[in-house]
Amino acid sequence: MTVTCDPKSVRISAGQNNHLATASITLDNAFVVRNINIMNCTKGVFVSMPSQKGVDGEGNTKYYDTAFPLSKELRDELSNVVLNAYQQKLNELQNCASRRDTQSYGAGAPAQDDDYANEMF
Repeated sequence: MTVTCDPKSVRISAGQNNHLATASITLDNAFVVRNINIMNCTKGVFVSMPSQKGVDGEGNTKYYDTAFPLSKELRDELSNVVLNAYQQKLNELQNCASRRDTQSYGAGAPAQDDDYANEMF
């Protein structure tokens, strides 16, 4: 089975506790699974499959996976593909920020100190 995750399908979260991002994967170019979460915990970054909130037999709130791999090998492959796409997305965002900084303060642009020197406070 071919598992792919395009970095474009990774959506970075804006400071929501331990939730880093949400991604979508494609299986054999034929089936898409959305809302795969990339989480951070004390043991490190991990991939959490889509889940639904429910109640167990004792009345406790619990989350149940709605889509999940049946083998450890497929789970490991899914995790690797999603985490690689997440890392690529972070690198793309970092490169975009670096380019903006270079354009703002590149050759021909006044230095930041010069801007402040001309300001009246």
